[in-house]
This record gives sequence, structure tokens and C-alpha cells, in this order.
Amino acid sequence: MTQISYIDHEITQSIDEAISTEKLMEYDEFSIPFLKDYLSSSGSILVSTSGSTGNPKWIEIEKTKMEVSAKATIEFFNLKQADCLLLCLPSKFIAGKMMWVRAITGKMNLVVVKPTSNPIKDLKTKVKFAAMTPHQVSVALSENPAKFDLIDTLIIGGGAVSEKLRAALQQISTQCYATYGMTETITHVAVQKLNGKERSNYFIGIGETTFSVGNESQLIIQAPHLSDEKLVTNDIVELVTEKKFKWCGRLDFVINSGGVKLFPEQIERKLEILITRPFFIWKEQDEKLGERVVLIIESESNFPIDFSEKLTRLESPKKIYFIPQFILTENGKLDRQGTFQLLP
Repeated sequence: MTQISYIDHEITQSIDEAISTEKLMEYDEFSIPFLKDYLSSSGSILVSTSGSTGNPKWIEIEKTKMEVSAKATIEFFNLKQADCLLLCLPSKFIAGKMMWVRAITGKMNLVVVKPTSNPIKDLKTKVKFAAMTPHQVSVALSENPAKFDLIDTLIIGGGAVSEKLRAALQQISTQCYATYGMTETITHVAVQKLNGKERSNYFIGIGETTFSVGNESQLIIQAPHLSDEKLVTNDIVELVTEKKFKWCGRLDFVINSGGVKLFPEQIERKLEILITRPFFIWKEQDEKLGERVVLIIESESNFPIDFSEKLTRLESPKKIYFIPQFILTENGKLDRQGTFQLLP
């Protein structure tokens, strides 16, 4: 039976006790509504997509498929009954929901933490498995790096893992993985090792998941344990095998400049060492090139940047925009198009 404990209270409860006493509400207001829904007799639940690449929408997910997804993660990471998991993501979104499902499905225990920027600063209990966003990992590494000694395995999702963060992860013993997936795939269907001797630039499919590519090299997911239908994504990849791929960028983000396709995400990686402020690469119309690269930086003031040693001529931004504050989606992801539309 799954037991729930709290990071700053010496209390252990069953799920039924946690729901009835509403202790969970102090940590995450969405946990109890989700648990009541998931444990009810209905065969499915409604889940909101993140809205990071379009308008958020509600989709219906079968509970049996959530359980199958949880089992795939449990098997891949060799999690066992009574292992301790850390919940520090909001249960409003699929990543937080799936931590509950993994614990319930695998009869594992949960340590509940408020989903803050540094959720592990008060962690005292050894945990086998945790899931965090890149921002949470970055803050925790800067403020309490020793706390990662208490986490055996960490999956990082909800955003890109920067080169700077990848370098920092080499200094900790926690086995760290980036995840690839979306709400429609009931969280991740592939993982990438980020540190240690087995670190890699490639994602590996978990469970029965296999991959192929479409006419524009966009990733196509076949996950028979989750759906009979193939899922065509907007992610451009280099396919190595049916279980292995390298992620290049978003199809809808691609910049066609002078007949050359440029990926904003790849340009951003090259600029990370030059720019300390939040930034992103985007595109705007150009009479000669069709589309041109522009750089948008979150800053109150302007400052010069020399791209000559990092970028090719086509990659180099033709214009730099400075804006006081970026627009974020409801779950904290950058809204590129929304932010761009704020520009004069």
C-alpha cells in the first residue's frame, strides 16, 4: 500500500487518510481532486495539455493507459515495491499526476513537497526516484547541491536542458535523464542519459515504443501499449534506429532563411555561453531571405553581443529585441509566439 509522508512533517498517511484529512491541500491543491478522480469508478480522466506549442486543450485519457505508462517507467528504471518517490511537481499537469500513478501502480511510497523553485532544500529522506523541471534542478544545484546525494534517479522534463545545466549535472552522483513526451503520450515515451559514463545525445524509447519519421523528418511515435494509432509530432529528429533518435527542434519553429532550414533551439545552445539573461531565437519576414533570424532577450536595457565566433552568417541574428518580461504558459513554459507578438 502506498504511504504518503511530507517533507517538513513527521506524518505518514495512506492515500485514503490523506484525502480525508486534506493535509495534501497545504502542499498542492490539485492532488486531492486528481486522486478522487483517478480512484473513482470512471474509466478515464480529463487532462489539460501544457499549451507550450499552441492553445491548451482538454483531452480524455484512459486510466488503464496511465497505468501501462507507469509500468513502463517502473520497469525501465528498475523501481521496486516500497521504494520512495519524491513528488515536487503540481498535480494539475500530467507530470505530477503520473508520479501519483507510478506510486499507486508500483505500491511505492511518496514524499510530498510543495512544487517550488527549490523543492529539495529541506529534503532529509533518501528517495529512489524524482521528477523535476530544468528550472528546479538549476536552482537546487546552485543552492543545495549536496541534497542530490539523497536522490538516486532524476528525470528532467517540461523544458530543454541547457548545456550549462548538463555540465553541472556531471558533478553529482544522481543518475539524471532528460525525458521526451507530451500529455498525449501520457508523459514520456523516451529518455536521454545526461550524466555519467553512459551520457548520450540520443533519446531511447521505453516500453514498447518505437519511432519512424515523416516526409519532413518529423518524429512519428508508435506506442502500441498506449494507442493503436501512430502519433505524428512536430519535432524534427535524426532517426538512428526505431528505438533511438536525436532531437533537432520543432517543425513549427524552423526558420527558412535563404533556402536553409535553421533550428532556433540549436542556435540557442551556441549562445548560452554569451547571454546570461533569458533569451530565445525567433523569426520574422525578410524580403531577400524569406525569413530572418532575430534574437529576443528579457532585459530592461540594451547591450551589444558579438556573434562572430559562435554563429555562421545565416545563424547570426539580423536584429536584437529587448523586452522587459517574457510571456509564459500556465505551467511556466516560454510562450515564444506570444512574447514575439508583444514587440512593436
